[in-house]
Amino acid sequence: MYALRTRAVSWRLAAVHGRRRAALSSEAERALLEARQVRAKRASTPTVASGSKGGSSSGSAAGSGGDSKVYHYLAGVVAVLGGVFWAAVEVKSNPKGTLGTVYKDSWLETTISNLNSDINSVYQPQAGDKLIPDFESCPFYGQVPPGSLAPPLLVLDLEKTLIGSEYDAKYGWRHVKRPGLQKFIDRMSQYFEIVILSENDLNPDILAAIDPEGKCHKHGPMAMEVRNGIMLKRLDLMNRDLSRIVLLDDDEAAASLYPRNTLLVRPFENVNDTRDTALEDVMLLLQALVHDGVNDFRICFDDLGTREAE
Repeated sequence: MYALRTRAVSWRLAAVHGRRRAALSSEAERALLEARQVRAKRASTPTVASGSKGGSSSGSAAGSGGDSKVYHYLAGVVAVLGGVFWAAVEVKSNPKGTLGTVYKDSWLETTISNLNSDINSVYQPQAGDKLIPDFESCPFYGQVPPGSLAPPLLVLDLEKTLIGSEYDAKYGWRHVKRPGLQKFIDRMSQYFEIVILSENDLNPDILAAIDPEGKCHKHGPMAMEVRNGIMLKRLDLMNRDLSRIVLLDDDEAAASLYPRNTLLVRPFENVNDTRDTALEDVMLLLQALVHDGVNDFRICFDDLGTREAE
């Protein structure tokens, strides 16, 4: 009996210990599982501080790499443009050198020439344009008897021929009429039909000061042809007989399409020069062309042997 009781007690103790171990084991496993979940959560969602540091570090690295790429790209562009500029200068300054010889008659020269032609064509007036209306058909001329011939045409360059300009740091641009301009316009309008050509957009205040009575036609840069950066006067679009057109200009290059029709005057560059007599002096010659009944002004200018109005 004692043995049986002792064995029963042992079984009970063993059962109790077993349940305790099971409980402890279950709690340990649960604690271990929770610890793993916490670690996994922390790994997947880092704290703000660590995330900020990580983001700053990676952003800094990315920014540094991006800046480096931009610098390399800009340096490459500058190097290419510098090489092109140097080559262009070398070809122009030394056409018989190595680069000049290679460039001559090459596909690159042909391409650039064609491109320049296309660009210049954009800045040409249309061939059918009439810068001046047909004589007799426009109210500008008033009552004109049928069959009347148009008067000869005087084309006047504006900049440095009729006016001078000066820039002041405080007041900006100042435009000054050439001495004798008003008298010149009033007198010449009795002998010629007059056109004023400006290389810039027409300034109404300047035109009103020059021609307050509206005796002249006025045209801006759209009436000219741009070639190699030069504004060329197109007398062929004036809708008048070329033999009876006079162009008064200070720039020989701007008048290069029609040199035989041109009289050149000194450019009016010193706006403070009140003793300039260029317009007054040329009036005598222009009046003589009409008084003497010259049929072709170009032949008359050829006989003079110079295009200098002075």
